[in-house]
Amino acid sequence: MQSIVVTTIVVVAVFVFLSVVSEEETFEASSLRKKLSGEWQGKKQSGVSTKANELCANVCTQRRLKRTGGVDLLDRKELLKQVLDAKDFLLTKLKKDYGEYFDPIFVNKETGKYRAIKAMNEDSMATLKRKLMIKVLSMQSTLASRDSDFHGCDCSSGKDMALREDILDLDPDDTSLLFEGIDNNDATFEKYVWATGGHSASAGHGNLYNETYTAYMERDLKVIFGSVGIDFEARNYAMGGTSAATIVSMCHKEIFGEDLDFFSWDYGMTDGKNTGKAFHYGYRGAMSPSRPAMLLFHAGAGSKGRGRFDAIKSLVDIGLAGFYEDHDEATVIKDNFPDSAAMTTEEAKALPEYVRNYRCGTGIEKGEPFCQAEKFTTWGCEGKRMKQTSWHPGL
Repeated sequence: MQSIVVTTIVVVAVFVFLSVVSEEETFEASSLRKKLSGEWQGKKQSGVSTKANELCANVCTQRRLKRTGGVDLLDRKELLKQVLDAKDFLLTKLKKDYGEYFDPIFVNKETGKYRAIKAMNEDSMATLKRKLMIKVLSMQSTLASRDSDFHGCDCSSGKDMALREDILDLDPDDTSLLFEGIDNNDATFEKYVWATGGHSASAGHGNLYNETYTAYMERDLKVIFGSVGIDFEARNYAMGGTSAATIVSMCHKEIFGEDLDFFSWDYGMTDGKNTGKAFHYGYRGAMSPSRPAMLLFHAGAGSKGRGRFDAIKSLVDIGLAGFYEDHDEATVIKDNFPDSAAMTTEEAKALPEYVRNYRCGTGIEKGEPFCQAEKFTTWGCEGKRMKQTSWHPGL
């Protein structure tokens, strides 16, 4: 169950990000380079030696190679190629995990779009894309500014030249100062922050913390965002037995922080029919100075789901960027998993890991022969882990 939740989010996020980076003019590097080159040209001293320029050319080349494999993140075409390659890597991984069942489970044949995360209105999607554009532009600006005077070398303009002659005062055989930070701290130049809010199921009770959908999402999206110099950080602040309001909602900034870009509501079991709690949670999150978007789980199922949707939609109508898990498509996802109970033991064992023994007849993560027995992983702990109950999802 955890893997299904994260897959639906990650795939949609990747294609939204790809559409943003595909914009023809938004991330054109020439104007940024020209501006920075002009600013620093006036600061360059005359008479800089060939030796100083050669040293800087070596330093700038090494920085790019160690940081992004030589990719120029100020170039739109290279930026797009990075995201395309990361997308292909992710889809290849997912199709290995789900095998031939990936498309039937996650792709809507009629629309060609992925299930089941949707925007509540067009403005929500436009707002999300606009913020992603700002993140990429901020990354480029920070990168260019940081490289424009790196210990006396201008690595931002593509000329890789020395700004000052005194760079030669450094020992040419000891470049540790010039290469500082490249290995660990110089790969990302902006941050995108996700925060999970919810009860015990999203907190991962019954699973290990690194098996929660938040942890899986962070690992997958770090590859995508990191390919273009943005650090994706996912914070799991779900807590067992809590509802969305009023304790969590009133302490939104103290729990989640004030730098969020996206936050989620996953309090279906604990909030019940009280849609006012979802409203208050969304309202308090929308007040964050970073103006984050919101994802609403469990929307559209019966009166409770419709009430939650309507509550958050009222906030979307006045400016919140809102997204939701479509209940009907989420049901189709589960129904399209193979029925392990209808197979022989050998056939079930041959299924890809992420679809094996998930659905047995009409039961999800329950039933014979192995859906209940293989609901949770067993590694890393002696004996049965705590909280492995029927209402907590497995891996």
